[in-house]
Amino acid sequence: MNMFEILDFINEIKSEKRIFIQMHNFPDNDAVASAYGLSELLLMYGIKSDIIYKGEIERDSLVKMVERLNINISKYEDLNISAQDKIVVIDGCKGNSNVEELEGEEILVIDHHEVKEPEDVKYTDIRSSYGACSTIIYTYYKQLGKQMSSDVATALMIGLNVDTARLTRGVSKTDLDAFYFLYTKANMEQVNLILR
Repeated sequence: MNMFEILDFINEIKSEKRIFIQMHNFPDNDAVASAYGLSELLLMYGIKSDIIYKGEIERDSLVKMVERLNINISKYEDLNISAQDKIVVIDGCKGNSNVEELEGEEILVIDHHEVKEPEDVKYTDIRSSYGACSTIIYTYYKQLGKQMSSDVATALMIGLNVDTARLTRGVSKTDLDAFYFLYTKANMEQVNLILR
């Protein structure tokens, strides 16, 4: 049973001035979808965050997803990150070679890969049995009873499909639950257009 409670984390960061959601370098659809879904969830609690990355947005499907869903992401170099800022690492783990070490305090790691849990991060939610990080974000909305926008559902549906190769690899029951739920909320025309 996973001991991480998203509400504990939300309550802790409510008074923080700056929150950054850091994706792994050269992010993919699942990383961007997860960061976007988390950012929109935090906004429901009055918490503004910036989604950041290092490298380039390379895949055509990802470029389309970011443009069509108006996802606001920035290169970390474009923002002045200080030691007082709080960082959430998503779809990656502190200490991994594909996650840039930044100024600021890593306060949460959310990942679905087999990784060594960092000991110096207060909150970790690592679910290596899940096929996608997008599924973890889906569980937060469900746990908190929050309504998900069509755009968030569309992004998470794309992230889930890409990381599981359209449900053909590494799929858990929760991924299937997420797929069913997201299918009813997402703009499937956009999903199919972007995935093509």
